[in-house]
Amino acid sequence: MCLKEVGCSHPDSTLKTSFMPLKPTIKQRLAYKAVVENGSKSIAGAMRVAGYSENTIVVPSKLTESDGWKQLLKEKLPNSFLLVKHKALLNKKDTLGEVDTQAVSKGLDLAYKLKGSYAPDKHESTTLDITSVLCSIIEGEKE
Repeated sequence: MCLKEVGCSHPDSTLKTSFMPLKPTIKQRLAYKAVVENGSKSIAGAMRVAGYSENTIVVPSKLTESDGWKQLLKEKLPNSFLLVKHKALLNKKDTLGEVDTQAVSKGLDLAYKLKGSYAPDKHESTTLDITSVLCSIIEGEKE
C-alpha cells in the first residue's frame, strides 16, 4: 500500500501499510476462546458462538486464513509453546504410569488444527466423458 508521506497520490494511501501487524477482531478473539477454552468441536461452531453470520460460517477459511486470526495464533500459540507442550504430552503418563495416549492425541490434534498444520483434505475427482459413455451404451444395445 502507499503512503502519502512519500508523495503517493493513490486513493488508498491512507490505509495502513502491510508491515503493520493487524490486531485480531473481537469476533476472532471470541472464536478462539470458543475453541480453546470452551472446547468447541469445530471452527464453524466457534464462529457461530462468536457471532459470525451464517454466510461467513459456511466458509471457515474466511476466519482461519485471515491476518487477524494468524496474528492471534502467533500471540496465543507460539511455536515455542507448542514444542514444549508437544514434548510434555508425548511423555504424559496416566495414574498407572502408562502414556496417556488420549490426552496426547487430543491436545496435539487441537493445536495442529488451530495452527493449520494439517495438509488440506484431498478430494479426488473423476472426469466422466458422458458422450463416450452414452455412445458405448447405445453401441452395446445395437449388438
